[in-house]
Parts: sequence; C-alpha cells; structure tokens
Amino acid sequence: MLKLIKCEFLKLKRKPLVFISLLLSVFMPLAYAFFLADVNTDVDAVNGVMSSLFQLRACLKNILNCLF
Repeated sequence: MLKLIKCEFLKLKRKPLVFISLLLSVFMPLAYAFFLADVNTDVDAVNGVMSSLFQLRACLKNILNCLF
C-alpha cells in the first residue's frame, strides 16, 4: 500500500514537467518559424537559434535524469 501511495505522488510530481514539455514543443517551432520569416536572416543567426534549441534539449534531458 505504501508503494502505491509513493507511486501516485511521483505521478503528481511529473505532471508539471509533462505540461511544460508540451508547451515548449508547441511554442518553440512557432518561434523558430517566426524568426525565419524575416527575409534578412543570415546563416549565423539561424545557427544560433539551432544551437540554443539543442542546448535546451540537453538541459531538459539533464533535469529529467536527475529527477528519475
């Protein structure tokens, strides 16, 4: 019974992470598309955006590894 209660609390703990990841998965591509809609975008700026997306992914992966 104690394991079941612990499992349920862990489920509640994960819910904000799921919500945040879903929110980011929707808004990050939209922000990227908005950024690329500018006709004066050069290659360095696009590489900077892609680099920041990979860094965000790595950061989220590290956070999830620490929690689980």
